Formats: sequence, C-alpha cells, structure tokens
Amino acid sequence: MTISLTGPLRLSEVNTEIGAGANTQINLGGANTRLLAGIAAPGQIRMSDLRGKSLRGAQYFTATTVYTVSAGVTFLRWILVGAGGAAGAALGSGGGGGGQVINTGSFAVLGGDTVTISVGVGSSTRGGNTSVTNSRTGVSVTARGGFAGYSPSSGKGGQGGISFSSLNDTLYGGAGAAGPLGGGGAGATGLGTSAAGTTPGAGAASLLVQINNTQSVYVSPGGDGIGINTWTTTQALYGAGSSELGQVGRSGVVILY
Repeated sequence: MTISLTGPLRLSEVNTEIGAGANTQINLGGANTRLLAGIAAPGQIRMSDLRGKSLRGAQYFTATTVYTVSAGVTFLRWILVGAGGAAGAALGSGGGGGGQVINTGSFAVLGGDTVTISVGVGSSTRGGNTSVTNSRTGVSVTARGGFAGYSPSSGKGGQGGISFSSLNDTLYGGAGAAGPLGGGGAGATGLGTSAAGTTPGAGAASLLVQINNTQSVYVSPGGDGIGINTWTTTQALYGAGSSELGQVGRSGVVILY
C-alpha cells in the first residue's frame, strides 16, 4: 500500500514498496528507492521524500503483448485474471465460470528483460488462460480460464461452470433444477448457488482486489444461471463468466503494479 503521509514512517513500509524484506537495511541511494522517491542520481534523498509514494500504480493489459522492464526495476508484482467461460447452449443452462485470479505474485527482473503477457479471451466454451513469462529466466505463472456452464438435460437445468481458486482448487458451479433452471457459475469468491423454486442459481460474487490506497478492481464473478424467459447480461468485468445465451465470457487481464 502507499506509504503513509502522516504519523510514524515505518521502514518496513518502504521495504514493502521496493520489494525488499521487512528487516532489510534501506539504501537511500538504491535504484528502487530512487524510483520510489522520484529523485534521480545523484540527488540527495531524505526519508520525508518517501511519504505518500508508491511503486504500485497499476498498468492494465487487456491484450497479449511484450512488456520491457525499465532500467533499475528489480521486481514486478502482478494480478492475473483468466477469461470467463460462456453460458450453456440452451434455456435452462448454467452460467459460465469466472476466470481464476492470482493476485499475490511477483518475480525478480532486471532492466531490459522482456515479459510476455498473454491475456485470455472469452470463447463460446471455456475462457482462455492468462499468463506472464519472463523471457530471460523462463519463470511463468498462469491463471486458468473459467469453464462453460452446462446445457440442460433430462428435464433439469444445467450445472454452472467451474472456476479455480488462487491455489488451483476446483470451485464448482451450482446445480440446475427442473423447469429447467440453470445453476450459477463459480468465480473467484467461491461456488455458484443452485437453482431453487422458480429462481435460477446466482453466480459467485465479484472479487474486490485492492491494489493500493486509491486503486482497486472488481474481477471474476460467475455467470447467473438461465431460466425460462430469464435473460440477463454479462457483467462488464474482467474474467466474468457469461450469464447470457450467445455471449462469451469476459476476457482476462494482467495488472502490473
């Protein structure tokens, strides 16, 4: 988070921002500390120059690209969101599963490194995977796309689509019901709910990811189940599972900060 503007200035806050261990001795002339303070060499840096500063301003990547690391940068943090899955193919289908979210990652880099950013796109079935890869070291991390919702069968609605936790645990969509009524899709916050009575299942809620004190983003809800004469629109969020027939899930995103 952004370093405090008032009160005691904790050295651990500075280390967090520059990617160092909490007890690491701070070098005020170091490259990352200078980036944080916004003072180029050989200018003098005081601790007060670090107040209110952050290296964690977000850069959003919504299409596949190659990112070149700036000089002096020694680590990158990221949030990865896979693309959402589509709804099933008929009335009573389950909603699509939201894309997987990985929001605790970072890796070491050097100035001039190239990082391949691959952003998953929605499709008529499962959403695409999103990944970042350091071309020099080969280190790569992937967030998986959400699965499509199931179509109805045997007089029952389809199950909602599958998603995945940040640890790759499988999160299942809710069950459909007679009617037919579709189950809600899973998403980053958990399972979708099952259909009940005359109501289709609801998709998992969006995940709120706080990037710093002023920036946040909502990602990866599951799609709502689809019932007879029930039409809802896909939420305009990264990695959202579809809740509308004929629509694909939302594309993923890579956020560097």
